[in-house]
Amino acid sequence: MTRIIMIRHGQSEANAQSRFAGHSDFDLSELGRQQAELAAKYLYGKEQLDVIYASDLLRAHNTAVPFSKLYGLPINDREGLRELFAGDWEGRTIDDIKQRYSEDFRVWREDFSNARCTGGESVAELYGRVCAEVLSIAAENEGRC
Repeated sequence: MTRIIMIRHGQSEANAQSRFAGHSDFDLSELGRQQAELAAKYLYGKEQLDVIYASDLLRAHNTAVPFSKLYGLPINDREGLRELFAGDWEGRTIDDIKQRYSEDFRVWREDFSNARCTGGESVAELYGRVCAEVLSIAAENEGRC
């Protein structure tokens, strides 16, 4: 059996600016770098990792860097692990999205499982894409963490 530990990226520059990042390649903020360091130090004493995977976006890859350094493992970047492709919402502030795309944003807030970013990926499509990628990773690493 494969054991998978998932860690969300630290605060990104987009998070700090209340922007919808999606596939836009925002890096970590300084706080996000500190969060990644703390998470790696916390996990290091508790878990033995055999392999590290991350989304190929800067904020996810750079969250994995402290883990890579502590564990002495390379980071395997996977495009399939990216978060939701946000289409027209990419890089926009939340306030701007609320104003420009009010109906789609209402669905996002009230019926998340059926939501789709305007011109982007639906939550169901994201789920299918990421699940397939995680299952592939699990199959490649049978018996590992």
